[in-house]
Amino acid sequence: MDISKGYVKTSFGKIHYRFCGKGKPVILLHPSPRSSVIFEKLMATLGKDCEVFALDTLGFGYSDPLPKKFNFYDLAESVYEFVKNLSLDEITIFGLHTGNKIASAIGYKNYDCIKNIILCGMSHSLILDKNIRNSQIYKIVNKNSDEDVYNNRWKKTYELISNSWWSKKILDNKNLQLKDFKVAQHEVVDFINSRESYDLIYNENYRFDFEKAVKSISVPVLIIELISEREKDIGSQANLFKFFGDHFYIFQLINSHTGILSDEGRRTDILETKIDLLSKKIIEFNKNHKI
Repeated sequence: MDISKGYVKTSFGKIHYRFCGKGKPVILLHPSPRSSVIFEKLMATLGKDCEVFALDTLGFGYSDPLPKKFNFYDLAESVYEFVKNLSLDEITIFGLHTGNKIASAIGYKNYDCIKNIILCGMSHSLILDKNIRNSQIYKIVNKNSDEDVYNNRWKKTYELISNSWWSKKILDNKNLQLKDFKVAQHEVVDFINSRESYDLIYNENYRFDFEKAVKSISVPVLIIELISEREKDIGSQANLFKFFGDHFYIFQLINSHTGILSDEGRRTDILETKIDLLSKKIIEFNKNHKI
């Protein structure tokens, strides 16, 4: 399926986006420091049943830079201005990792054009308590300050570039396909494009009261939790959302996580390996508010 690109001007800056398909609209919000390019395969599947829009969050991809002062509610407002500019209505919002925080802020705003919301992420991304979530993020990167998180991520990016893009361990893997290299290359490019925004978005992520936003959502919400063996010490988080009301639905994908390449050089990303199942759940919820 052909995927087109465009720009929409908002009061916060121009938003770059990808779009395809026909049907009820779905907006995809990416994790940081990525861009809408990670959704291209998902869009090709969703576009058979839905009109799909994948946005580059301000500061990422080819959108304008982040404002000097902002919060996730500002980013929610930028998405709303995008929606109104294109005269979209009855929209499903899908947010992955950082995108789920923006999606929850959209739900908090209670815009009348939003039909339902899907919050997707690994277990640590769905921890409602801000302090507990932040402590788990610090453990993941083995650092204990915002600046170190940023520098650690850039160190990994530099290693990819300086080692002719790929480590010997990855290059020696005989199971790698061309698409693996293309996906990894997109990630490196996204990192480079986000050099001025990465620390800003994560500082806001650390400050954001996810639980407060989620509690206020009145439209149907689907929680898609990506269960990974490497997060077994965190435990499942999705069922905690049921306490907020009967309009919260739960779906868990086992042995899934998002990342560039595993140590063995194989794809382990939900947006690559379980695309059909993820697409099916989004389409079902978009049509029926059920899974």
